[in-house]
Amino acid sequence: MSVLFPPLLGPRTLFLFLFFLATVSAAVKPKSPHIVLLLVDDLGYHNTALTNPTVNSPNIVELLATSGRQLLRHYSYKVCSPSRSSLLSGRMPIHVNELNAPYVNSSLGGVDTRMTLLPEKLKEAGYNTAAFGKWHLGARQVANLPSQRGFDYHFGFLGGGEDHNTQHSYEAFDSIDLWGGSNDSPNKERNGTNSCLLYGGDAVDHINNRVDPSQPQFMYLALQNCHAAYVAPEIYKDKNITDYPKNNNNFDRQAMEAMMTCADEVVLNVTTALKERGMWDDTLIVFSSDNGGPQYWAANNYPFRGGKGNDFEGGVRVISFIAGGKNVLDPSLVNKPVKEKIHFADWFSTFSSLAGVDPDCSADGEDVPNIDSIDMSSILFGGEDSVVPRTVVPLSSNAIIVEDLNGIDWKLVTNSTIYQDTDTGFWTPNTWPTAENYFPQSPFPSIAPLNATVGYLFNLNDDPFESKDLALKFPKKAQELKDILDSYTIFQTGSDGYQDPRYLNCVTLEDKIEETGGW
Repeated sequence: MSVLFPPLLGPRTLFLFLFFLATVSAAVKPKSPHIVLLLVDDLGYHNTALTNPTVNSPNIVELLATSGRQLLRHYSYKVCSPSRSSLLSGRMPIHVNELNAPYVNSSLGGVDTRMTLLPEKLKEAGYNTAAFGKWHLGARQVANLPSQRGFDYHFGFLGGGEDHNTQHSYEAFDSIDLWGGSNDSPNKERNGTNSCLLYGGDAVDHINNRVDPSQPQFMYLALQNCHAAYVAPEIYKDKNITDYPKNNNNFDRQAMEAMMTCADEVVLNVTTALKERGMWDDTLIVFSSDNGGPQYWAANNYPFRGGKGNDFEGGVRVISFIAGGKNVLDPSLVNKPVKEKIHFADWFSTFSSLAGVDPDCSADGEDVPNIDSIDMSSILFGGEDSVVPRTVVPLSSNAIIVEDLNGIDWKLVTNSTIYQDTDTGFWTPNTWPTAENYFPQSPFPSIAPLNATVGYLFNLNDDPFESKDLALKFPKKAQELKDILDSYTIFQTGSDGYQDPRYLNCVTLEDKIEETGGW
């Protein structure tokens, strides 16, 4: 069966293409760098010292200032698993997975096993690949596991969340969710350490003891920090933070910011290890949250509207930057922010380009969509390649950003602001939450309901904080964006009933946990 999946480039004038061709940087695109992709879970836009100097995270500030570029328009999905599915498959979430199902044993979510994942693509270029921390990309059959999806080494958990200190997970049959090795075996002897230290420490150990510096390395380090419940070792807690609700862990700002401080130390430890092994000069780091922070709890996405679970900028525009050694990021580009729109899916083609391998995945078959990814390497690093920047960003099946011929970014959000039975489309103040100001205790600015059947319409150039709904003022523009959004064929993993025939009769995760005594 052949399925049509329209391209996601959208309209763009010849002028802009020629502009990028004429303004090629003298910098040279790196070749086959070591790549460290570091995700922080549920990190709010205002929960690092990059935007909020009161948060103790000096190491990422120094790394960005001395060898990095901040990504000002880096877009993800609004929740965890679809973001990761997009990141590793090179597809927009509408073409791979919008399901954030919690139960790893039965979920049809994750990435269709017919789709080539990023580590598999990089292995074509000779990369050694390793994954640490949170998976959340499916575990209902052996084919879903990291060891079967291109990772030479894996140490982490398969679900969407676990106890930070014990690795106990309600998602995996009320058991310990901790696996690793070449065949994802249970790691019984390694649980009982705070997850930030556990996974960050294993990544450092990997650099020190398992890698060959002469071989290009891809390390996917997906920390569980700063995902609730908010728990952190005492050493990272700022005792000066006392103004927060004390009777509910969901509002524990002190613990949540301490989790970021721990993640910040992981960044320092990883970069230090790379330098000590003589690898840093040829290393690229991408640091990013996986989605907006849950500002209905202790996260803060100030000054943007909304947060995790909705399509407003606070839910999908994530704090992020790239950094690299002298052979990766030219000194002339350091500390120059990247203003172009970049989506999680774009890293697939970007990394493939740096590795020197064709990102095309049409060989995955006609029944699944090819990648939507755009190579952003010239925008990020310079070089002779020109690129037409991304002009259309289908954030979900309910929201889209379209740049018009005049360079105006229009955004349509067609669904409500309700997430987990709560209206989350609100703005937060600079300091949030406090003992007197937390959700839903605090009064919020009036959240206008959908006043046009087509949805909310925003001009992000003039109104990046989404305070002025223009749907009634510009109904034709709203309908134009709705028509573009509706033109895409939605494909979701599991929706066509496909099961990998190689694994239909294999041991299930439930059987494996029973076999290993609760692991």
